[in-house]
Amino acid sequence: MQLGLSTAAFYGRWETEEAAAQIARLPLDCAEVFLQSDSENTVEFAQLVKKNLGGIPCTSVHPMGGYENYMAGRPARQIRDAFAHFRQVLEAGEALGAKTFVYHGRNTPLLSPLPWNLKWNMEAVTPMCELAKDRGMVIGWENVCWCQL
Repeated sequence: MQLGLSTAAFYGRWETEEAAAQIARLPLDCAEVFLQSDSENTVEFAQLVKKNLGGIPCTSVHPMGGYENYMAGRPARQIRDAFAHFRQVLEAGEALGAKTFVYHGRNTPLLSPLPWNLKWNMEAVTPMCELAKDRGMVIGWENVCWCQL
């Protein structure tokens, strides 16, 4: 068993790179990096965070959501832009050494249940898995109350 902590544990208190430096001070085996904004979805930023982790391996990258509803079943430009965002996070995750990309799936801010939509999910998740695999990563589907599962 490994003991780890997400930089999200310090969300609102410290910036991501500061949270990574705090995690480095703790007796942990691993960390998840929660990317809080689009400007953090870069290889350069990921390298800074990795340095601040001080040798603690990053096992997963967890981007701030919002684009996930546009991964399938929308106008082509929305899908293209959502996948461009996804690729940026994958590149940052690869630079961090992460093996898992945390995904939430379709969501609603109203906390209303969303019916399962196999076609939509297949259209979104299949190419996501292929792109993640190209970078040595897998998709980890996180189950939270405001998402489909």
